[in-house]
Amino acid sequence: ALRAYPPGPRLSVVLTGVGRDAALMEPLSGLDVDITFAVHAGLQDAPAVARRLVATGREIIAHLPMEPRRPVAGESQRYLATSMSVETIERETAAYLERVPGAVGADNHRGGRLTTSRVHMQGVLSVLAARGVFFFDGRTSDASVATATARANGVRVAARSHRLSGDAVAIDTQLKAVEVALALEGHAVVVAEASTTVIGVLPRWLQALRSRRVSLLRLSEIVL
Repeated sequence: ALRAYPPGPRLSVVLTGVGRDAALMEPLSGLDVDITFAVHAGLQDAPAVARRLVATGREIIAHLPMEPRRPVAGESQRYLATSMSVETIERETAAYLERVPGAVGADNHRGGRLTTSRVHMQGVLSVLAARGVFFFDGRTSDASVATATARANGVRVAARSHRLSGDAVAIDTQLKAVEVALALEGHAVVVAEASTTVIGVLPRWLQALRSRRVSLLRLSEIVL
């Protein structure tokens, strides 16, 4: 169900890479219910993680592994890649979505290269369109065509404006930048990595924003 946009600043938070660290699942369950959880579709336990979150009323999306701009050292994970045919992209995308039951949308894990290829993103988005789910563009590349391609294909879409990652000092600086955007622009869409540091600061920060009449909306409530 969609809520009408409330007056005042609006914030959406996407917790990304959920499921990579099993030890974080318990603290994750205590976070604000209006945070959207991006469950990594390439993980063995992805179906179980997705069902656990859905059972607690959380909104989840499928975190689709996509080809980065350049190889990541020490990572041999399989990606949706520009070397694949469009038919293979469609088949693999559908398979990834099946691994995240209850997902109302999808976003990109990495994808600095794939999200710049209109023809390959067309393959991904055609699957999302057929299933009636939205796409969230994590903006891992300034050259991403994902948002424009989604709109051209009638797929509801939103895009990241800020990111939270790194150590406590870096995150504190990033949080202040989000607060400036909320004050000046009235909205922000934040991607936060599922880490101990991020989980440690989010509850207090969100509570403080709510006390200042900032509304926290799920991704499904802002995609257009």
